[in-house]
Amino acid sequence: MDDQDPYLKDDEELDVEERNKRKTIAGSLKSQWNHPERKKFLMLKIAFVIIGLALLILNSAHNFIHKDEGVSCFEDVTQNWLLPLTKYFKNHESPRNSMIILSSTLVDICMTSLYLFWLFYGKSLRLLYTIAPFYIIRGLTQRIFAISFPDYFIFQDPGFFSITVPYFKTNDFFFSGHVGVCTFFFLEYRRQKFRILEYTAFVAIFLNFFVLLVTRGHFIIDLVFGIVMAHYMYLLGLWIEGSVKGSDNPCLQLIGERESESADSDDEENYRSDYTSKIY
Repeated sequence: MDDQDPYLKDDEELDVEERNKRKTIAGSLKSQWNHPERKKFLMLKIAFVIIGLALLILNSAHNFIHKDEGVSCFEDVTQNWLLPLTKYFKNHESPRNSMIILSSTLVDICMTSLYLFWLFYGKSLRLLYTIAPFYIIRGLTQRIFAISFPDYFIFQDPGFFSITVPYFKTNDFFFSGHVGVCTFFFLEYRRQKFRILEYTAFVAIFLNFFVLLVTRGHFIIDLVFGIVMAHYMYLLGLWIEGSVKGSDNPCLQLIGERESESADSDDEENYRSDYTSKIY
């Protein structure tokens, strides 16, 4: 082992002097190139860097990414692609209303069930830490930034009351609360291992995404950013909860708990397999 090239060893096997060699660019590249597994990843990184730099250079020279023609205030390309569907639902009230009712009902189910579970089994204020910042930031953003209504805006009252979804024509586009809270539900139900509700929330995310885009209740940027914002607010809630409890790094602790649960599940499965094999 001592005669082996130090660049083929793992970091844990190297002494201080050999580790310092890897801190140089040449040493790092050599260690990755001479390692069978790291070589593949290095080649992937090299290809990514070359393609990325080439695209940046071509765009700087020819501007093929950004549009330079005049756009009336803004343009949502995805809404343009879905315009035939929007026109169909505009002219067919019954399927449009059914679609809106179904998507809103899924949000109602997820929201009310989460509140009930938190009310009966919640051990912290993490739900508050998560949802409150999301809606505070959303409300402040909408007070200082407004977008004009798009043509063919058909997100209207379907004639069926929803607990969580208002049907008023209000300028509350950026960012989407519908898909945002559905993302909260999915993450929380997944963490609590409520599988049926987890799958329900997963369907609710995609259905509301589609319905709001087709009916032009939201723009694509509202929907995408709603999911992203909900994800980070969920992590913020975990961080605040961990800080209140005195944990050093709540997010890493959560990952550790999941890995531990996965390991325990694997051990239990192996035990069952061994027990079954002994019986038969």
